[in-house]
Amino acid sequence: MSTLAINEYTLPPGKALVLRVIHADRSSSHGFIWPNVGETAKAPDWDPRPVCGYGLHGWLWAQGDVKSSDGEWGFTEDGAVWLVLEVTAADIIPLNGGSKVKFPEAQVLYAGGAKDCTEIILKHAFDKLGSFIAGTATA
Repeated sequence: MSTLAINEYTLPPGKALVLRVIHADRSSSHGFIWPNVGETAKAPDWDPRPVCGYGLHGWLWAQGDVKSSDGEWGFTEDGAVWLVLEVTAADIIPLNGGSKVKFPEAQVLYAGGAKDCTEIILKHAFDKLGSFIAGTATA
């Protein structure tokens, strides 16, 4: 989805937005290769138990704890790619007290920097409370 298209995006009912970081080669820390923008990622090992692994992972509404989720490298690794994902809300499983979530599949809506992805998510999460990853606020 282009920047123009993502700016015109409307969140469908029953969907949520998730922030994710991946390596420049589009891989995750466990070797899963994320598809391109506009495509759907599907976990090959989905298990709905609330344990790490066995699904796709990210931060619901760009909120959570990057450090406890081992995602800090996303801010320091050259070429790290941040994603905006559209996920069926009913499929989301909270992990580590909500510091991250997992889900069986997601449509990749946008790829770019952390700040851009968070700003996109914030347009649809204005009513969510919490600290946003890579977010900024102006008063």
